[in-house]
Amino acid sequence: MVFGRMILLSLVLLVGAPSAGLAELFLDLGGGATVFIPKDQDGTWYQEAFSHSFDTHDMGLRAGLGWRFNDHWRMTASYVRLGSVEVISDFVSDFDYDAPSHQCRQQCDDPAHLIARDRVQGLEASVTRTWRPWAHVSPFLRVGGALMWHALTVQWWEDDQSGSFQVRGQIPMVLLGGGVCYRWLCAEATYYHGIGSGDMGFPIATRAVVPMLSLKMPLW
Repeated sequence: MVFGRMILLSLVLLVGAPSAGLAELFLDLGGGATVFIPKDQDGTWYQEAFSHSFDTHDMGLRAGLGWRFNDHWRMTASYVRLGSVEVISDFVSDFDYDAPSHQCRQQCDDPAHLIARDRVQGLEASVTRTWRPWAHVSPFLRVGGALMWHALTVQWWEDDQSGSFQVRGQIPMVLLGGGVCYRWLCAEATYYHGIGSGDMGFPIATRAVVPMLSLKMPLW
């Protein structure tokens, strides 16, 4: 729903944009680093009273097709791989832990352990506004929406017992980014922000910052 609205908004903006220059189809390829921002909800995949650590960095990739309407406006649809975010944590059962006060009630000396890894990827659509103050250098801003799918794998163990399970869900997101291009080569950064509370499946993170280098190569 949100993803569809963002695409519609992008189309409206582009239809209303002034026409100048030659339209063209281009290939958009990018790679860089993803920095996840974990949800700070005590009691979901970690408990603040116990030892826990996050691995919030991974490689981000993007591949898509774009349409340049003129020198100032373009629209792009892409596959995006944000990568994985991981948490390692000790924990006790929800009955034994008081999340509002961040305190363990009982069984505090013998916690269980878990490793949770969440892989995030999906589709995005964005509209970009470009300025051309110099001959081959063009700063830009882009906005859009994304629908991410995540697969959370959890392994846990306690004394002589252990187990694992997987949780899947969808994370609708809005995105805001910007950067600068020299001819086809661009340096950019994008902020992804999860919205809504639908079928998310308890993700570790719903926000991320992705700096990357990208190539925007005309196909004709």
